[in-house]
Amino acid sequence: MSKTKSPFASPTPSSRLAIIHLLGWMVGIGAILALFRATTDDLDYPEEWLPFLRMQQLGFGLAYGTAISGLGLFIWRWFRSKPGGPSQPGHWLLIFGGIGLVLDLTTTHAMKLALIWSGTGLEITHFGAWLFYQSALWWCAAVIATAIFVRLRDASLWWTATTVAAVFALTLNSLAVTVSFYGFTQGAAGSWIWQVPLAVRMANSLVVLPLLWTAEAADRRHGLSRDWLHGAGIVAISGLGLVDLVANLVSLNR
Repeated sequence: MSKTKSPFASPTPSSRLAIIHLLGWMVGIGAILALFRATTDDLDYPEEWLPFLRMQQLGFGLAYGTAISGLGLFIWRWFRSKPGGPSQPGHWLLIFGGIGLVLDLTTTHAMKLALIWSGTGLEITHFGAWLFYQSALWWCAAVIATAIFVRLRDASLWWTATTVAAVFALTLNSLAVTVSFYGFTQGAAGSWIWQVPLAVRMANSLVVLPLLWTAEAADRRHGLSRDWLHGAGIVAISGLGLVDLVANLVSLNR
């Protein structure tokens, strides 16, 4: 099978960066930040947590805004039957990040509606509901990453290793939250119920992110042609991983 059929091996260039792309990026970031603000109730958090919450939302807003803008661009090209579809590693990272945001928002609202219809009076901030929501979200992400891995053809060793590690990490995240949710429903005591999932996510980030950066460095060293959208995907996923890593570290030390 030719390398041009691989979502991680094709060097096909995309269009040059233009003002319209920058405007779309700013609109995407602004929309995500506004959404975060509109759906966040400050009363759900202790006052001393609010500055940290704002910084966390800013970091996720920049990263998710970049991802959703890239996803929107690819959807627009597909809808208009224009060339320049996803063909490079960073392109697929943008798509994965954008889909991850859509999944997050969809799962959140579905969970809120389910709680309202249940008549239990529980909010999504309830720890058990939050664990269930996190479990569903991570399992969906693991399935999507597996689907991308199955499509790999003739990818470099580093990109293959990065994808395998990402699938494994997402599966571990899913298992950790699922075990915690089961322990919570069975009345398990102790702080491990919330500490273990956060610790697992941190450990996974410390493995996957260096692999991602190594794969990108290997591409640069071999002079592979990559475009600005590929770079945007690397930056977006790196930002998501780093913000999540710092947020979990702060949470564990509170």
